[in-house]
Amino acid sequence: MRLKYLSICLLLCISPACVKQEEEWTNAPAFANKFQTVVQAVGRNLGDYKVIDVARMTGFAWDSLYYFYDDSDNNTRDVILYVTGCSWNGPDFRDDCVRLVFTHKGQVSAFVDYIDRDKGREGHSPLPLRIFFDRRSGLVCSFDSSKLAIVRNCDEYGVARTFALMREKNAERNRQLIIENCQQQAISAN
Repeated sequence: MRLKYLSICLLLCISPACVKQEEEWTNAPAFANKFQTVVQAVGRNLGDYKVIDVARMTGFAWDSLYYFYDDSDNNTRDVILYVTGCSWNGPDFRDDCVRLVFTHKGQVSAFVDYIDRDKGREGHSPLPLRIFFDRRSGLVCSFDSSKLAIVRNCDEYGVARTFALMREKNAERNRQLIIENCQQQAISAN
């Protein structure tokens, strides 16, 4: 009887839906740690960037990566279903987070929540990341085109404290726009 109980417990606790809302922010902690480390390792100068291959960073099957943020239109289970076509059995979306959702063959295979860069929470550091994605579909990238660029961006004062995540093919063009925009923000802030 004890072995049967242990087996059921193990099955439940390794399923994607078994996440404590306040204590765990992901069902893919290895990816979450790698991703945060890579973001924070990008150069210190405005416009510096690093290309990453998300497919190589994940240890789970996926075919699409979606992004959800704190917006009354983008924080419910219904919206995740509508956008991804997958039902959501994980924790409710918290209003101080952004969520990356990986799907595979019509099911959610993994998710990662990060504190929104503008909404730091006591005891947790925000991930200072703005993600560029297809606003019509919510899609960040697919497994087949999973190379993304993390570009050093600026805050509202023009200071290089944040990052932008975008498709690799858009990096050089957007990098120049980011530099110009940040220079204008720095002038406006003074």
